[in-house]
Amino acid sequence: MQRLIATPRRKFQSADHRQKTAQTRKLTACVRCRMQRIRCDPDPANPRGVCLTCQKVMKPTLHKLPCLRYKLTDVRLFREGSYAAGREWSHRWSSNNMDNIMHWASSELKNIQVTQDYGPTTLTFTVRQFVPVKGDMLHRQWSDGAVTKSVATPNYAIVDMAAALQAHKDFIINEGPQFFKSTLDYNDRLLWDTYSTAIWFSNTAKSPEEREVLQMVLQLWVTIRMRTRSVRITGAETLGMPSDLMDKSSGMHGKIPIPPVLGAQMQFILNHKLLAPLRSKILVRLQKLILDQKPDNWFCIYLCTFILLHNCSLLTAHDVGYARKHGLKKTQHARPDMIKELHLGANVLLAHFHYGCKGHRPFTLDWNPELSTSMAKLDDKQLRFVRQTAVYVEYTGPRFSKLLSEGINHSEHYFVAQMYEEEWKPGLSIE
Repeated sequence: MQRLIATPRRKFQSADHRQKTAQTRKLTACVRCRMQRIRCDPDPANPRGVCLTCQKVMKPTLHKLPCLRYKLTDVRLFREGSYAAGREWSHRWSSNNMDNIMHWASSELKNIQVTQDYGPTTLTFTVRQFVPVKGDMLHRQWSDGAVTKSVATPNYAIVDMAAALQAHKDFIINEGPQFFKSTLDYNDRLLWDTYSTAIWFSNTAKSPEEREVLQMVLQLWVTIRMRTRSVRITGAETLGMPSDLMDKSSGMHGKIPIPPVLGAQMQFILNHKLLAPLRSKILVRLQKLILDQKPDNWFCIYLCTFILLHNCSLLTAHDVGYARKHGLKKTQHARPDMIKELHLGANVLLAHFHYGCKGHRPFTLDWNPELSTSMAKLDDKQLRFVRQTAVYVEYTGPRFSKLLSEGINHSEHYFVAQMYEEEWKPGLSIE
């Protein structure tokens, strides 16, 4: 067998060349230079400003994007942790290890069914009474105006975390369509038709890479929805809790809440065992599709970007709703720092998408696909979808312009609307 010999790394031309390369790695190359695979030399007078390479482009180009030092794999796609310090339901899983509880207060096992009312199907867990440790919350609390109320809850938790993880995986795969039907407005044809097309393409794309990344994006979207709606117990087994446990001032009035430690177990599974791995895989694979700059990939890139941007808007709306629900009157957002990171990630996605369009405007009524083969190669069904999307964009254009000019960042169209701007530039959507 022939021995493979590694190609020696090219030597730096000079010490100055080495220093510039190190600085570029530290600052991150701009989108344009990375996409064109050319050197991105920082400006010594303003290292974080427009790079020297972009400054040399004097004549107008097809894609007039600003010099942006964005890296796709740094994008945040979901909220991590709890909303407020001191409200964590347990510290047992802070080490990120999926450990089962070892000390139990009873040998009796009970099976409970939980739901978030996205559809009729429930999740089933085997639970058991545990011995509390420091940091375990044993009550549920909520705000009634300026008053914080709480009620005691029984100390039950999931017995087998690995089984619960598998139950979550199966549930997300099997019940995903119910999440889309429950969340999306059928009358919003832009959203409904785009998601329907994404689901279709995730099963029919010729490239396995495209199928896999789109399937992961859809799974991520469903999993995040499980993070943004309260869980309640349904069925005969209620762990001894009555339906009026929480009074009328609570959004959970008339419902059976899950015990906090059990909720912490579910959050751990969703965050660390499902969302975190999905995020890493999605961003690496999406970056590869984008940097390859193959016209065959453009349709998949558009669908992935659309869903991730819409997800950012849904998370923003949820954060605004949480702030209102808990009476946070001094700020529009419950976690403004987290929202800023999410919105920065949206700008990163938008920058890469617009650069990938190479100056073409596929979502305008007069677009000629025959002149855009360097951007996208579409079959008949894909082309019909793009043309129909252009009709939606034309119809909703005035409304999109209004919400962008007024910075209504909790609108579910706020970021997807920016995909259709002729001369997009990143903007601050939160002060």
